[in-house]
Amino acid sequence: MSDYENEDACWSALEGFRVKLISIIDPARITPYLRQCKVLNPDDEEQVLSDPNLVTRKRKVGVLLDILQRTGHKGYVAFLESLELYYPQLYRKVTGKEPTRVFSMIIDASGESGLTQLLMSEVMKLQKKVQELTALLGSRDDLAEELRVKDSLLRKLQERVQRLKEACEAGSRELQRCKDENYDLALRLARQSEERDAALTGHRELLLEWGGRAGSGAWGAGGRGGPGAWGAGVCGPRGAG
Repeated sequence: MSDYENEDACWSALEGFRVKLISIIDPARITPYLRQCKVLNPDDEEQVLSDPNLVTRKRKVGVLLDILQRTGHKGYVAFLESLELYYPQLYRKVTGKEPTRVFSMIIDASGESGLTQLLMSEVMKLQKKVQELTALLGSRDDLAEELRVKDSLLRKLQERVQRLKEACEAGSRELQRCKDENYDLALRLARQSEERDAALTGHRELLLEWGGRAGSGAWGAGGRGGPGAWGAGVCGPRGAG
């Protein structure tokens, strides 16, 4: 990979890492640097980033590599420098070297002002990213506080539900106890009613039996006295005469 002057050999060696490059690189990160190095024009950048036919990031990177390969050695060096800036670990993997961050290509193409402009742009992007992350952390803190409040409320509701459940269970037990008592009371009332009916029936039978016996005794006494009295009345006058 050190033989930068041999274009075919360089790109052929890079081709062996094509799958890894395509799987890792975000083209939107490196196209500003490549554009500053003048190996990528605005139309090429527009095609890579906005072509509706390139629906996946991997396809975008593949097209970007094809465009850079057509620029030869210059595009190869600019691409490696973009890896050195944005993907240092990938740069080590591809080149076997540690990043030096010389960025000679952009200095040659746009001068030190071009590099300064790019770095300032990156600083602004990082500052914006920091602001976004800070806002995200703030929103997460707010969300965490909201979740804590909701969790506390949920716990209180769960405790209330538990108390209501226990009260409901106690009420159910009390209701069952009342039902059992009412059932026992109904049984006792039924037995007492049966006993009363039996007593009334026995009382009526005794009255009937007693009435029958009393009637029979009175009739028998009158029948025996009648004829005697009648006979005495008849014989009386006859004796007198």
